[in-house]
Amino acid sequence: MKKYNLFFLLSLMIFFASCKKDLTDPVYPDNDNLENIQVPSTFNWSTGQNVIISIQGLPTTIPIKSTLSISLIDGTVLHQRFHAMDLDATIEVIIPKTETQLLLKYGTAEYQVAIVNNQVTFSFIPQIQE
Repeated sequence: MKKYNLFFLLSLMIFFASCKKDLTDPVYPDNDNLENIQVPSTFNWSTGQNVIISIQGLPTTIPIKSTLSISLIDGTVLHQRFHAMDLDATIEVIIPKTETQLLLKYGTAEYQVAIVNNQVTFSFIPQIQE
């Protein structure tokens, strides 16, 4: 029992001896006033980007109208409206800067479109491959 008491006493002494107060105070810049804070002119709080979506309509003999939905790839809807297929449209949305593609839905059709230089171009006119 004496060995355990000695071990416990020795452990307590080492524990308290290892605790040491830091006598130097850290130096912080004087930013009590917002006017004293300097931020580079290129700094921007924005985490989003404006994207312009240009849609080219497809002339039809009979009017075709359906819901046009623009969303992120994860399904977050950015814009939704009833749209006639034969009309051109320009839509501006704000999306996270990390996004590189958008999902366009028209009726039951889905299209993944790439974002290039903050612009998306889409046409209802199908591309015919030879």
